[in-house]
Amino acid sequence: MALSNADKVRRYRERQKVAKREKDRELAQEIYRKPFFEFFAPYERSFSELQLYFDMMGLDVPHFVDDSGPKSLSGEVETLSNKDDAHGFQSYKGSLGKAEVIMGALQSAAVELASIIQEYKISEIKARIGEAEAADFNDPVTKKAALAEILRFNKMLEQLQDKQVKWPIPQWRVVDE
Repeated sequence: MALSNADKVRRYRERQKVAKREKDRELAQEIYRKPFFEFFAPYERSFSELQLYFDMMGLDVPHFVDDSGPKSLSGEVETLSNKDDAHGFQSYKGSLGKAEVIMGALQSAAVELASIIQEYKISEIKARIGEAEAADFNDPVTKKAALAEILRFNKMLEQLQDKQVKWPIPQWRVVDE
């Protein structure tokens, strides 16, 4: 059966992705000769800011004791990786790849946690607005206080809704063209 044009394009793009991944691996081997875990050793031995932040989170600092690559705790990512590299580790090799996966996962986790916190705060502020709106508006003092609270809560909502925070992060990805 003949391939459709869309299938031909899909296969062509997949071949391009595979070729690019191979080129990136070769580039990494050419440039990054010293394994990352050897470079990281002094950071692991001393109490650095990295250790401080992980300590604040109640987590252990990732260990880089050899040049093994990334590995998920559950093994689920490796299962997905066999089906679709977009969710896998296939393009991340060695301890440097492990560090890059950790960096990306920390960023994604921070975004997800920020979204959950934002959703929680919005729901709680809206609940407080509802309580203020249920106040007795017949009493002028109560009405004034309730309207001031509603105004204050609405300003809080404005800060939370549809806003993004910009956080500077050093560039760690390199693309060779």
